[in-house]
Amino acid sequence: MEKRKLNRFQEKKVTEELKVLRKDKDLDKLQQQMYDMCTVYGLSNAEVSSLLFSVMNRILHCEHNKESLLEMDIDITKAGVDTILEIQKMLVYQYAKTLGPDGKPKK
Repeated sequence: MEKRKLNRFQEKKVTEELKVLRKDKDLDKLQQQMYDMCTVYGLSNAEVSSLLFSVMNRILHCEHNKESLLEMDIDITKAGVDTILEIQKMLVYQYAKTLGPDGKPKK
């Protein structure tokens, strides 16, 4: 299938919409959408775990993330499952510290 190229007006609109999405990150809404997709597809616990792990793995291998991990002496290209899970665990704990008792981001 041939990829269509966006014209400059389409590119501007997409860029503006991405800015809004990134600024207004509604993690609750995103979580619900992901949950809905998993239930629609009837994924098992093992499949959901594997899917979330593979997404995290791909994100950690993005160039900008590779560089920041290297600053912490972590070469993600050599990381196995245990290392990636430990990084994910660290990031979850780090994020949890930003939340208040109600589970919402502290202001």
